[in-house]
Amino acid sequence: MRHRASAISEQRDRCATLTMGAAGKKRKKMEKDALKYADGINKNVARETQKEADVIAERLLKTCAEPKRDLTKIAAEIADLRSRTSALKPAQSYELGKDWRLVFASDDDAISVVGTGLHKLPLTRMQDFFITLEGGSNTARNIVTIEVLRVIGPFPNLRNTLSGGCKSTGAGSLNIRYTSMIDGTGKETGGSQTGEQDRVVDVDVAFVGQGVLVLESVSAKSKKPLSLVFAKEPDLEGELAKLRVAGDKKDDKKKK
Repeated sequence: MRHRASAISEQRDRCATLTMGAAGKKRKKMEKDALKYADGINKNVARETQKEADVIAERLLKTCAEPKRDLTKIAAEIADLRSRTSALKPAQSYELGKDWRLVFASDDDAISVVGTGLHKLPLTRMQDFFITLEGGSNTARNIVTIEVLRVIGPFPNLRNTLSGGCKSTGAGSLNIRYTSMIDGTGKETGGSQTGEQDRVVDVDVAFVGQGVLVLESVSAKSKKPLSLVFAKEPDLEGELAKLRVAGDKKDDKKKK
């Protein structure tokens, strides 16, 4: 009888284990299905948010192109785009990987955040400004920044080129590290390759889409917000040729 009772007990334990195992597998499947469903909803929300943001971004470009810019309207449209940052994760978007041309800067300090700041020199003004983000993954890329300066008088345009890398430090933030700077004479004047420290800059990506990029920062001195709006540039080399700064003078010297 004792052996029979023991056998019955073992059988019950085995059945209980099988039942618990089946229940566990069912629970895991339900959890997996729930996560998959939630992920699908999140992707749908992100797609709809992107569509809405793209409409606002196109409107922003038109506002920036107006002869008399409405700065209050521009700031409001940028804020509207920024409110969607958490859902879109712009700093990790594949849309970043393009050539971009500056179409609006909140002020001179805004350009200095990602540029050299040499446009502030006497008799000098910014003629054009480009940023190229390329290669790498969605979280780490190469960056090349080209600024074209015009010096008042019978002088040719000058091209300064900053290059290095950048990586996302969150859903909407980029850390830029410039390791090289080539000035308008073709001379390398900054960065670790000349024995100087790399220049490190942190910026926020308020928005990026098929044709618009918005970067933001805060002035180190006044603490005021700074904004840069870029439009996709389909022919960077062509535009540089029009500005008479095509090619890198340092590379041209090497070819000779």
